Amino acid sequence: MGQFLYQYRYFIFLLIAGSHLLFGWPGILNPDSTGQYQEAIRGLYTDHHPPMMAFLWRYLDMIHQGPGLMFTFHMLLLYSSMWILLKSSEQLISFREHPFFLLGIFSIPLIPQVFLYSLEIVKDLSFSFSFLMTASILTYFTLNKKSLSWFALIAMTFFLIYGIGVKYQAQFCAPVLLIWMGLLWQRDQSKVRAWAQVFLIALVVYGGAKGIHKTLVPESRTSHSWEWVKLFDLASISISTNHDLIPNCNKTRTYTFEKLKERFEYNRVDPYIYSDDNIFQHAPSEEFRNHLWNTWAKEVLKHPLSYLIHRTRNICYAFLSRLSFDKLQLFIEKTFHISFAEHPIIKIIAGTLGFIFLSQILLLVSACFYFYLGLRYCRKSPFAQVLLGLNSLGLLMIGLIFFLSMAGTPRYTYIMPLMVQASHIFALGLYLDLKKGKALGKSRN
Repeated sequence: MGQFLYQYRYFIFLLIAGSHLLFGWPGILNPDSTGQYQEAIRGLYTDHHPPMMAFLWRYLDMIHQGPGLMFTFHMLLLYSSMWILLKSSEQLISFREHPFFLLGIFSIPLIPQVFLYSLEIVKDLSFSFSFLMTASILTYFTLNKKSLSWFALIAMTFFLIYGIGVKYQAQFCAPVLLIWMGLLWQRDQSKVRAWAQVFLIALVVYGGAKGIHKTLVPESRTSHSWEWVKLFDLASISISTNHDLIPNCNKTRTYTFEKLKERFEYNRVDPYIYSDDNIFQHAPSEEFRNHLWNTWAKEVLKHPLSYLIHRTRNICYAFLSRLSFDKLQLFIEKTFHISFAEHPIIKIIAGTLGFIFLSQILLLVSACFYFYLGLRYCRKSPFAQVLLGLNSLGLLMIGLIFFLSMAGTPRYTYIMPLMVQASHIFALGLYLDLKKGKALGKSRN
């Protein structure tokens, strides 16, 4: 079996990629991506949905109408990244001797936490796959100790601009990749020159993303969606303190404090802003938006514990949510004629397996472990350097989502399980490196 895996590794890779594309085609649209697709068709963009993704989608739609080509673009990003990771690792890991290590690459898209969301066409995937592509290129040059080529540099700049353009939090994650880039340049030239080049690339990346955004979205179509995040926090603090802290400028005519209490959900702001009777609205001017910001800052500083509890509960929902578990449970009950209510042991077993294979909690533990390995052994092994880079991205996004999210949705943290899956092969490579180092130490003694 092992030799079959090694001998036909490229065929297996193409089989997985082709099957994923055919099974998922043309992709699934959720309410957010449906709205984004409508913007793409009209050619009128707002910043509530990422305009850069809608802009690309518009021209893909001219070639073939519908979500199919955008889904194909996501699959190309994912499997091109996997191909680069495969070619990077096989230079240093003997897959002939360790053929089952190939599963560290092949399993990246297959676990439910990665696979199920990969079928949807959402900005979180566009961001995650574009940053994975950038990280895979950096991984190749890290492991092979080669100088960054101009082609690779141009490609990474493109993917960084795109990633920042399709996800607000991406602009705060990009420095991880830029620092990684600078550390690679340091190997071949002086620190001053290396970091000067990183600074120039950063100017191009951030300037390019901002310039494209301003070109696509005029001030009249700016949505100021950040207001929902602040109102989400103020709603939670209001309920915990039993004081109405919502600024009057953000209340609709039908707003009441009782409605706020009735509709509150700790994992999303939607009941306030997407209902038949909305109770929140955008502030009418910059002056009132500043008032909202100041109110939020004052109340967070006044009630830090309430704020942190609210934020912790929100992010925990993202980690503990079992994606599609309800549908799976219903399928099992109908197929096998089993009632979970009548068989509590089966329900416990199914629920436990659901947390293992559908939630992100164990993947979060893995990300922390890989990050620790990367920090501890980064001076001893290039595999550790890759682990550090990949998992820094995932953990940084979690930190950003903790403070900047208006919902505890697992797809917001999608980059974390994706990076953990991409890390397995390099954790195995680090194991071989450390094992080899111990063997050399014993032989010298």
